[in-house]
Amino acid sequence: MGKLVLVLILAAAGYYWYADRQDQSEIVAIENPIYAEARIDVTVSGRELNMVLLGKMVDEEDCSARGERFWRDTLEECTECQFVRYECKPELDENYQALFANQLTRTSYVRLERGNGYERDGRMLVWGLNKYEADTVCNLLKERMKTHYSGQVICVDGDPNA
Repeated sequence: MGKLVLVLILAAAGYYWYADRQDQSEIVAIENPIYAEARIDVTVSGRELNMVLLGKMVDEEDCSARGERFWRDTLEECTECQFVRYECKPELDENYQALFANQLTRTSYVRLERGNGYERDGRMLVWGLNKYEADTVCNLLKERMKTHYSGQVICVDGDPNA
């Protein structure tokens, strides 16, 4: 569990490090968002977990600038991580639309609501955890992210029946 939390914190820290270096003049309002989707598989104690990081980006250029190479570099130190893909999409897959509508899903997830022009709305979740583990990881990430993100950072509890 400790390795998983470390991996997630590395990914989150990298995301916010990059977000802080964006030119605020680029961001006024996100009217026609492009969604970033990064997928990373993590092997912890013989278990394979799937981490999904989603971001609501200003446009294709914004999404690409935060792209695949960045995530690969962020996770370079993680020997338990396997970078799967990074995509920019005009629309989220149907099973992830509920996350940006702040609805319950089968697992807990971190909800990030941007607090300034540098930041992006985002969602982070890990598939393959039981409810207790998902809640624990979500709360640990929330507390760590609050130190690097000016917007709201909230854990949305999972509902296995959702």
